[in-house]
Amino acid sequence: MVFLKKNSSYTSIAFEKAKNWIIANTVDGGIIHSSSIRKPYPEVTGYYIPSLLKFGEKDLACAYGDWLLSIQTLEGAWQELELKTIYTFDTGQILKGLYELITFGEKYEKAFLKGCDWLLSQIDKTGRVLTPTTSHFSSIGNEYIHIYALEPLKLAGKKYNRSDYTDGLNLALNYYLNQKDLINFNVITHFHAYVVEALIDLGQKERAIEALNIISKYQQSNGAIPAFPNVRWVCLTAMLQYAVCYYKLGMFKEGNIFLDYAISKQNPSGGFYGGYGWFVTYFKKTEISWPVKYLLDAIFFKNQLTFSDA
Repeated sequence: MVFLKKNSSYTSIAFEKAKNWIIANTVDGGIIHSSSIRKPYPEVTGYYIPSLLKFGEKDLACAYGDWLLSIQTLEGAWQELELKTIYTFDTGQILKGLYELITFGEKYEKAFLKGCDWLLSQIDKTGRVLTPTTSHFSSIGNEYIHIYALEPLKLAGKKYNRSDYTDGLNLALNYYLNQKDLINFNVITHFHAYVVEALIDLGQKERAIEALNIISKYQQSNGAIPAFPNVRWVCLTAMLQYAVCYYKLGMFKEGNIFLDYAISKQNPSGGFYGGYGWFVTYFKKTEISWPVKYLLDAIFFKNQLTFSDA
């Protein structure tokens, strides 16, 4: 596995550590769920693929894609960790990865389009995105994270000139944009950041900035944002997600604050615990796979801004 070094700064050190963590924690065709559950996690494996390709890692990205193709359901969707229950959100993240693999083989395109057809079928006549169950996330967030699963329809509609995909996207996007509490900070920051990045990716930058302004009111002097408004601990994944959001908006200084804080909490292994601080309730002392994905993204977009200004 050959990762590309992007610069010689502290971010390069963090990147090298993350690389080693990914190598050590890729099992049975995908990235593990966590240090306590060493099984490949479909959702996260899917959205790792674009991050890996950003750094030229075609072979590993395709290996992840091949495993995901092997577990696609007959409906065209994907299931959660135990491969028992279909999740719309998870399916959307996997489709993001498969879209980036289309250039490497027809099999990825076929699976991608089948998945998009299923995703489209989950949008009801009001625009709400349905899912067979919300049991895996209802305790820490709400269904608004489904806005983060819509980008594949945008990409497919444009690439294949499919008005059904575009119409479905617009219907769902309008539904969520009309939810008055869409960007409220009343869920874990990890889920709030999903919504913010989705707004950016779907062309709603002003609404995204509004959402970032809300959470910035809770920012401490060290850059940290509490995981919930009424707690003292920090969700480390969210810190990296917010860094990505700021970088995507061209807000370099703000992004650096979030990235710097997160890197300061990176474990020697290259991974991250779910939370840091007092009374953590989200994967305390357990390394989870998703913050490493957002570290790669944050470093990539930081470097884009750095080199564009050079």
